Amino acid sequence: MTTSDEDRFYEALTAALGSEVPVPDQAQMRTMYAYYAGVVQANRQFNLTRIVDPAEAAVKHFADAISLLGWVKANDVRASRVLDVGTGAGFPAVPLAIMRPDWQVTAIDSTAKKVRFVAKLCARLDLRNLSAEHRRAGDWRPHKLFDLVTYKAVGNLRRCVEQARELVGPSGYAIVYKTDAVSHEERQEAPQAARRLHWEVFEPYRYRLRLGDEPIERALWVFRK
Repeated sequence: MTTSDEDRFYEALTAALGSEVPVPDQAQMRTMYAYYAGVVQANRQFNLTRIVDPAEAAVKHFADAISLLGWVKANDVRASRVLDVGTGAGFPAVPLAIMRPDWQVTAIDSTAKKVRFVAKLCARLDLRNLSAEHRRAGDWRPHKLFDLVTYKAVGNLRRCVEQARELVGPSGYAIVYKTDAVSHEERQEAPQAARRLHWEVFEPYRYRLRLGDEPIERALWVFRK
């Protein structure tokens, strides 16, 4: 990685964040860039992500992940145990763990080599508040439930809500990261499924990222047990 890559990463990440989202400090920025560099290096051996450009990764992986903290702040949400389902290359789990050292973050994925990668790189970066486990969320019954369960790029809203009932503790939240392109059918099915399970349904938390001059519309779909 070159210095210019690092500068592009920092600049894009800082410019992308809304005013309500905490800006990473220098140490957090360095850790995020080191994680990004590790992803790019590993991506040459096996497929982790198609997003490898430093500015694009800073926005679509890191800024997008930590935009959740704007919702947390706005709603005064208290959490300590956080689960990321289908973490893939470690998103949003790793950026959240970097930004919130007071959270104990668990990242699970059904692909063992991805879990091994996340665990190894986090250990190398001394990210002690994150653990990565090889699990299938649909088959897993954790001994202790979670305050927040996140889903990003893992498919249908309704299936996320139905699966989360076995993972979210009382008064905890299931949070699904989505683009603005959610089908009409999906918009209807997910709240209906949540209400059948006696979950509270919130209005989507909408936010905008920027990649250069390009605005990126995003939303968090939030359900409370």
